[in-house]
Amino acid sequence: MKVVHSALPTLLYAGLFAAANGQTNTTDITTYGTTVQISTPEVEYDQNQNHAEKESPILDGTSIEANGNLWVAYPFVTELYDDSILTFNWTLTEDTEDGFQALCLDADTELTGSDGKCFVLRSTQGMSGLTAANWVIVPVMASVGETIEITIPVGKFLTGTVNYLGLIQDSDGADKGLGGMVFRDLVFSQHMSDAL
Repeated sequence: MKVVHSALPTLLYAGLFAAANGQTNTTDITTYGTTVQISTPEVEYDQNQNHAEKESPILDGTSIEANGNLWVAYPFVTELYDDSILTFNWTLTEDTEDGFQALCLDADTELTGSDGKCFVLRSTQGMSGLTAANWVIVPVMASVGETIEITIPVGKFLTGTVNYLGLIQDSDGADKGLGGMVFRDLVFSQHMSDAL
């Protein structure tokens, strides 16, 4: 007699558990006045950076919460113009160990090349290794537990079509579970300096 096990009950339970905990598995991003959703599952960003212990970020409507070492990206298509600005609220919930925390905009899922930029929000490794052309150091002063509003003139660093929104929380110390951050209320807009 052949026994067939279905993953459906597990998937239904996971979905009900997520919904009961306020998780929608989607996050709204406002792009030039239009709401766009990103959703799970995420894809790996760059190669061989994730570890077996990686936790998937939590998407719950207007925020993305990331814990532990991870390099992930979500399909997200938008256009960046010379005057494009990205504004969001960012909470540092835990520092990484010998690492950094960043938000990336990229045409593909590879960090290298001229078609993407990663905006480094916090580093516990100093600036070592973050000086290549695809890294932008954002002068952010956030303490653990503090939420701050960040505005980045992303169009000054990257223009054209973006296909992915990436999150990096690199924790290279002995405990890969260290590091925590929450992004809320991501909004892409244009400065429209000629209208001023």
